[in-house]
Amino acid sequence: MVVLVALLAGCRDKSSEKTSATVGNVAPSETPAGAQFTAWLTAFNAGDRGKLVAYHEKFFPYAVASDDVHDIDRELGLSQGTGGFEVKRLVAPAPTSVIATLKERKSMQFALVTLDVEAAAPHRIAKFDIHPVPTPPEFQSPEQRKARELDPQSRALLGDTPAAKQFAMWLSAFDLGDRDGLVAYHEKFFPYDVASNDVHDVDREYGLSQGTGGFDVKKVERPSPTSIVATMKERNSEQFAQATMDVAAAEPNRVVKFDIHPVPIPESLKPKPWTDEELPVALRAELVKQTADDKFSGAVIVAKNGKPLFAEAFGLADRANKTPNTLDTRFRIGSMNKMFTAVATLQLVQAKKLALTDTLAKVLPAYPNQKLAAKVTIEHLLSHTGGTGDIFGPEFDKHRLELRTLDDYVKLYGARDLAFEPGAKFAYSNYGFLLLGVVSEAVTKQSYFDVVAKNVFAPAGMTATSSPFEDKATEPNRSIGYMKGPNGDWVPNTDTLPIRATSAGGGDSTVKDLLAFANALTSYHLVDAATLKLMTTGRSQMGPNAKYGFGFMESIQDGRRCFGHGGGAPGQNGQLTICDDGYTIVVLVNLDPPAAQRIERLVLEHLPRK
Repeated sequence: MVVLVALLAGCRDKSSEKTSATVGNVAPSETPAGAQFTAWLTAFNAGDRGKLVAYHEKFFPYAVASDDVHDIDRELGLSQGTGGFEVKRLVAPAPTSVIATLKERKSMQFALVTLDVEAAAPHRIAKFDIHPVPTPPEFQSPEQRKARELDPQSRALLGDTPAAKQFAMWLSAFDLGDRDGLVAYHEKFFPYDVASNDVHDVDREYGLSQGTGGFDVKKVERPSPTSIVATMKERNSEQFAQATMDVAAAEPNRVVKFDIHPVPIPESLKPKPWTDEELPVALRAELVKQTADDKFSGAVIVAKNGKPLFAEAFGLADRANKTPNTLDTRFRIGSMNKMFTAVATLQLVQAKKLALTDTLAKVLPAYPNQKLAAKVTIEHLLSHTGGTGDIFGPEFDKHRLELRTLDDYVKLYGARDLAFEPGAKFAYSNYGFLLLGVVSEAVTKQSYFDVVAKNVFAPAGMTATSSPFEDKATEPNRSIGYMKGPNGDWVPNTDTLPIRATSAGGGDSTVKDLLAFANALTSYHLVDAATLKLMTTGRSQMGPNAKYGFGFMESIQDGRRCFGHGGGAPGQNGQLTICDDGYTIVVLVNLDPPAAQRIERLVLEHLPRK
């Protein structure tokens, strides 16, 4: 199965029309794998669904054979969002395998792709993987390279035993993310991959280096002349890992055993919790730093039992006019709108005007694909298990400025078949939540936007949340979203935006309004206690500590249960997290993800532990 980056598609520019897989002097070798890679990249860079489908039907029918168009649509979304890829480096090309480092055309983001093909013609694809990686060393600035070097604190913790010195040499090569450096190290001290001519292991290690951003040593255990156990933290996340290295007693102390695996954050290394009095000072300091580093621009509220402990804004809502963000600044909220849609839908269920078991066919007898409508229920739509596919891709880009109503989306996508049998699996579906808005309109005989305004925003006291048309007059206090441009600078995201929000996401809100929403929800002013529990109880696994319920994600970590939803697209990111112990975190930013989630995670890690 292809591993694709889960991105919302951005708009397509002329660069995506280019189909060459050659950049400068870099081109795939004249091998079966190289030719297959060129064929895939040509289809991908064209951004044409028909070409991608035709390619997969012939060489890699992972989506077509299973009638699972979601993967094709996700690949299309990646194509549109990146503008295509340029080949920057080929690694150890072989007749049946190719590994390529790629750069997005629309940003400075790099990706690593691995493609293996069958030995026999027509050399169908046996394995394909693509994932984002940090900028490779040869394309890094001196400042970037220095930032990836083994830090002095790690060196000091490791000590100077033969095992420690050997481990430090490996970690130095690993942290720099230089494949040639890793190969050189293994050839000299640990030829587990070179001797067997199995480059997959070193490539797996190289991929781990790129994905983690390197490791910082946090603790060393049981050190001896020939053995060391190191607990480390990824630089790109809060994930910890433990590595064990044993070396030979005689010089040059070659490695005889090496193991590395992820571990939970050790209790002794968990950050010191902030008291309610410390939180404002510590959080402000971090936000000032991130704003100065141009990694944050937005507003944050942290509340306890409904009352703010911290409420401040940072950065600029409009960079051209130097307009600062405030607590009243309206930010685009993306998929956070799904919480409003879920509440409005469950209000109808609570009032017995709708049932979770109702099918689309029952509520929407005129829906274009009645075969689909007869199988998909309200529960399927709320839980992303309906197989209804996504919105974003070439068709969205083509009609973006014409999709002014929910019905416009149904006209465009309504004849589409199921991606999979409803209930068979979880697959995040913006179109599924759009259909919930259509259901709401059918049941209430009102527009979706009027329904949420009357039944969600008004009773919650949300006075600055709405879904204006993007082509209308400028709304007051509205921020401009900024996404990373081709040169790494911040550019407005205007040309990526839908003409109007839908029940799947979009619209504007403020951190004040989202706190009001959280307070109304937890005080049962929007739904009753049983319905709130129903909505916020996770059903489908989304990650190690996260499950999806009905329009809300549930997480349980360190004994703390929280629920909420995030939203993200180019130039916009937000997160609302409501915890059972009374803490609520609201973060809205006008920059690319994961700027909001980064702050939300920081706060969660420092809240008092149970």
